[in-house]
Formats: sequence, structure tokens, C-alpha cells
Amino acid sequence: MWPGVIRLDLARVPSPTSLLGLEVFSGLSLLGMPVACAPVARPVAPSFPGLGAAAKLLGTQIGREGVSRTAPVPGHSLRTSTSVSSGGDNAHAKVDLMNLDLHIHSTASDGAVSPAEVVKRAVQGRLDVIALTDHDTMAGLELAMEAARGEAIEIIPALEVSTTWDTTELHILGYFVDPSDPALRAHDGVAGERRAQRLEAMVGRLSDQGVDVSFDSVVAQAGEDTASLGRPHLARALQEAGYVQTVPEAFDRFIGNDHAAYIPTQLLDPEAAIQMIHGAGGIAIWAHPPMYLLAELLPDLVRMDLDGIEVYRPRNSPARVMELEGAAAAAGLQVLSGGSDWHSPDDGELGDFVVDSRQIGAFLERGGM
Repeated sequence: MWPGVIRLDLARVPSPTSLLGLEVFSGLSLLGMPVACAPVARPVAPSFPGLGAAAKLLGTQIGREGVSRTAPVPGHSLRTSTSVSSGGDNAHAKVDLMNLDLHIHSTASDGAVSPAEVVKRAVQGRLDVIALTDHDTMAGLELAMEAARGEAIEIIPALEVSTTWDTTELHILGYFVDPSDPALRAHDGVAGERRAQRLEAMVGRLSDQGVDVSFDSVVAQAGEDTASLGRPHLARALQEAGYVQTVPEAFDRFIGNDHAAYIPTQLLDPEAAIQMIHGAGGIAIWAHPPMYLLAELLPDLVRMDLDGIEVYRPRNSPARVMELEGAAAAAGLQVLSGGSDWHSPDDGELGDFVVDSRQIGAFLERGGM
């Protein structure tokens, strides 16, 4: 017996009467399996409590069978590979390809577009799954979930936690976290204040160098919806004041990690961040690990119960990807992730860079996807 029904979105295939070289007719069956030509939500098993909390925001229900939205979802429900097997009771359609971007920022932190606009652009870019990973806040999640209602896209509840190792700033991504977790909520509040204080101090250092830009102009660049100030807001203020032509130039000349005005975000150490993410039911991933620190710090982070590292990024060469994959394997880490680290349309369009679900199988399995 077939375990269920394959639901096909005929709007996303070349012909409503042909799919994978097989004829599809309403009321008939595909290789003995019932076929319904209607879109449905992609099921996600509730392995982490954060996914359940996020699902409530979206108006979904989670049971042992997975997730089901309370309303029909237009568009494709999942992408099927060209491998369809038959064989009596064990026959099944192989579903193994999704396009994901697991590292995206919005105006809730230092991104340039709202959480709702992020979702809109992700849908336009044909992404199946995204993670909104704003810095030290999940303030944009509910808005993103609301925007995703009725769209064929899944949103993983996530954030990017700022930590300090000695004097080096490291970022730990938390995925599948419970947005209602008290420790996360407390961190959100403290981080907002600390990040504002940090930017104000950096403005003071720039002033000492004869670069006059006000903290109010930084806040204005962030906008009223921002819960977490970041260096891109300062970079845009420098651009508006005429000191630089672009945001990257601001980092290169004034506020990059090697410049006198730079101050690391003093919030948590990596171990505390990992524990907080685990306490919220999530998995902890080292974001964009610097190659020069990888051999030195990865063993220590693994001892702190780090779950994995971010490997797949737009600017990572094939050689670097292989090096990161090898380092993870040598450290006993099977969970890999990736994403564009998208902040604005200046970075291109969402969907220009995607992570193939086959690259991150262990990540998806840990998240119940």
C-alpha cells in the first residue's frame, strides 16, 4: 500500500498532462499511487520545540504526522527529483531536492528590507526553505511567518548570536529554536542595549579620528523597526555623510575588524551561546568560520557541544568548501549548513545563491525536515 498521496502542483511543471515522462490524469493513479492535483504544505516533523512554537505563529498544527497548514497553500509543495521508483507495496516517489538559504537578515537587525519583504523576495527567488537569522534577536520572526501565510515556503526559526572568544568576535547560528524560550527573550533585550552602546562607542572613536557622524544618524539608518543595531547601520550613516561611496568601503576604511574604531560585541562567550541555543531546543552552528581560526578553535567549540559549521557560502571556493567539510569530518561533526548571509539587494537577489538539500542532509534530519 502507498503511505499517502503525492500532491502535485501542475502550475510548476511544463504540462498538466506530463510529469517525469508519465501521464497524469485526474482520478487516475501514478504507478499505482493516488495522485491529487492540488498544492499542500511540506510536512516537517516536530523534532524541536522551536518549530512547534513557530508553527503556532503561522497557524499550523503539528502532530506526530508532521505539519499541516490550516489553509491551502498556492504554489509548489515540494520539489521531486527525476527518480521515481515502482515496486508494489514499497514503491515511492523520491523527494530529495529543496533549495534553501539558511542565513538571511532583515530590518529586525542590520538588514535593509523588512521581514515581510524578505519572504516576498525569497518566494520570488523560488526558495523552498529560509532561515531569518537576525543578530541577537528574533523580533522579525512573527512578521516573516505572517508574510509566509499562504505561500509555498517554510521558515526555520533562527538567530545569529554574537559571542566573544578572547578579543575575537565569533557568531553562533541557532536553528529550530523556540522563539518563546525565556533565555532567548532575555538575551534579545540585553543584546539590544549592548549593541546600541557598542555603536555609540564606535561613533566616539570615529570622532577622535576626525570622522564626524552622529549616533542619531546611525539610529535613523536602522529605522524604528530595528531591534538590534549593527555595523551596517553605521556604514550607511558614513555613506550618507559622504565619507564613503559604498557600505563595503566603510568597512574597508573605517569600521572593519582591523580598524581602530572597531569594538567587538561583548555579550556571551561561545559556550554560553551554545548552551542557550540548546536550552531553546535548537542546534548550534559556527557561522562563517574564519579559516585562520578553524584549526585552533574548532576542537574547543566541539568540546562545548557545537553541533556543526557553516560551509556553503557564495564566496567560498570549491577548495575552501572541501577544507571546511574535511575539518568538520575530522572533528566528528556531521551537521553542515550554508546560506548567502544576505543583507540587502546590494548582495544580489534571494535565490541567486541556494543550498541544495542534499548538501545538508544531517542538518535537515536534526531539524525533523
